Amino acid sequence: LVRLLQDLVPCSAVIALLYDIDAHAFLVVAVDFESGEGLQGNAFDGDKGLLAEAAKRFGQPQLIPDLAADGRFDADLDGWLTRSARTLVMAPLGDADRLLGMLAMVDPSDGSSFEDRDADLVNYLAEQSSEFLVAARKALKV
Repeated sequence: LVRLLQDLVPCSAVIALLYDIDAHAFLVVAVDFESGEGLQGNAFDGDKGLLAEAAKRFGQPQLIPDLAADGRFDADLDGWLTRSARTLVMAPLGDADRLLGMLAMVDPSDGSSFEDRDADLVNYLAEQSSEFLVAARKALKV
């Protein structure tokens, strides 16, 4: 999934995170970016920062064209982003009212900002991934 997004919209980072409801944390499960060593497997607070903000919006991607100008961005809370990140798009993975994870893209490779069409693509892939995760969970319960 992260490679597919990277192929469709080349960017500095594509990050897939799963949500741990017990720990209220997002766990990085897949990453594709230039300097992603050490990020995979890390957990980040699900109750604070941009991840928490995006998690509130099921079915709606969050497009932040200028992170530096966005008052919600806190480099200490949002440690899953590099400090040099400029622009971001995120979409929650979920089933009904249950948060399953997050899909995020950082900084288009061409130096521009993300656009609505990029957010729509991330949201579509998040919806498809959500359906897959729900189906896989149901298959495991059988």
